[in-house]
Amino acid sequence: MLKHSDLGFADGVHSPILALELASDREEMQKLLYAPVDPAASDSVREQQQQHQCNDRTAARERIERDCAFIAGYMLLFVLLALRHWPRRPTEGISVPKVLVVLLALIPVLAGAADYLENFPLLDAIQEPSLASYDHDQLWWASRVKWALLFLFATCQGWAELRRPLTPRLAKALRALTGLLMLVSGLVGLCWLFSQHGLLIENGLRFLVVSLLLLPFWLWNPDAPWRSSPA
Repeated sequence: MLKHSDLGFADGVHSPILALELASDREEMQKLLYAPVDPAASDSVREQQQQHQCNDRTAARERIERDCAFIAGYMLLFVLLALRHWPRRPTEGISVPKVLVVLLALIPVLAGAADYLENFPLLDAIQEPSLASYDHDQLWWASRVKWALLFLFATCQGWAELRRPLTPRLAKALRALTGLLMLVSGLVGLCWLFSQHGLLIENGLRFLVVSLLLLPFWLWNPDAPWRSSPA
């Protein structure tokens, strides 16, 4: 189950869960989860293949069941990042209008809701080999809405970070790098909407993860304004 050669994506998607999310129809989902055992293999080999498939499905189910905590975590993080752009003083450089900040904070909430809804058909498919209760339409729109909103947020957040002025040189450089990586992440990921190549999602996520890893360095660096001595 879920081997790289069996994913059914010519663009080389590596993530098994992502391959399940982007399955084009019920037949592809059946192939990914319940690949037929080689009839020419010996009994011991067939039994081993079946055991591996069962273990893979169990691991996938446990990962999806724990997904709620991950969803809540990234929703909270992205909402807090969006609310950082709330204008504090009229003279504080180039400010983002409040209505745009609210819309930006709403994007990860909607993405998290879609992410939560896509877990139900995934669990149905994993737990039921016949896929009798599997709702492919729900999985199709929920997964696509989720990825579109997440990369839309990354694009808007990156653009907003690049527009924010900052006096200290180190903080400004790190914030600019973070914003640029987020912007690239969003644009790469949104290209998936036009090509449907799952590899674009993976590459977009890599840029996003790197940008998030930089957050502690420019949020709490020694040159930050709240650490600087007053003039």
